[in-house]
Amino acid sequence: MCGWSLNVWNCGVNFESGDGSGFDILCWKFDISCCLFDVQGSELDSPNLNQVIIKTSKAAHRVVNRHSKIRHRFMDWKKEIKSWGLILAFFAFLYFTGLLPVIQGGIQSVLLSTGLIKPKLEIPDLTDQKFDYRGQFKDFEGQVIDLQDYRNKTVFINLWASWCGPCRAEMPHIAELYKSVQGTPDLEFLMIGLDNDIKKSQGFMEGKTWGFPVVHASYGLNQSLQSESIPTTLVVNKEGKIVFYQQGMSNFNTDEFRNFLLSQ
Repeated sequence: MCGWSLNVWNCGVNFESGDGSGFDILCWKFDISCCLFDVQGSELDSPNLNQVIIKTSKAAHRVVNRHSKIRHRFMDWKKEIKSWGLILAFFAFLYFTGLLPVIQGGIQSVLLSTGLIKPKLEIPDLTDQKFDYRGQFKDFEGQVIDLQDYRNKTVFINLWASWCGPCRAEMPHIAELYKSVQGTPDLEFLMIGLDNDIKKSQGFMEGKTWGFPVVHASYGLNQSLQSESIPTTLVVNKEGKIVFYQQGMSNFNTDEFRNFLLSQ
């Protein structure tokens, strides 16, 4: 009889015979043992022994290949998790440092400059609904601004906040619109900041060369100025009716919108 045993470990396979001879096969960890003999108890002939060795080697290689595939999948999974982690960390950095609305506003402002986003000049269905002139605001000098002072005038009103990227994006275009119509009789602009703290709105405007009038909603907003999102822009005509209302950013510095504004 000739006894054989197969021991498979992390780094290799050791195939040993009873007389101490053997060889190694690279594979993954598992154990196989057997005793090879014929019906007479004599030594197993070489052909049968070679078949066992070949089958065992193939089995070991299958295990190695399977392990290799699992390891590669695991490595791919780790790389994907790492990539998403870096992306989330980048946006978290932008958010907590206050840079997110700055970058977002810059990108969106460039998009507006292409002229792809324009205001829709559809007259809202506000039959028998007039603008509510009740309410007061505060400018950055501490003076109180009363909405009653805007009666019998065409008023361009924009609701914004310093943390709002789209608001930042459209402001340069509103500034250009204001510059082109500045001095027109009975035409007023009112940019209303909605930050919780007036100092945040004021801090954002400091250093800007925009000439339009800016106030802060320190005393809240009336029903006519309530909005589900910002930026929100509306135009009130001399009769006190809302003739334009839009939620979302837009490039208002167009000939079409300028003519519309001047015709009210």
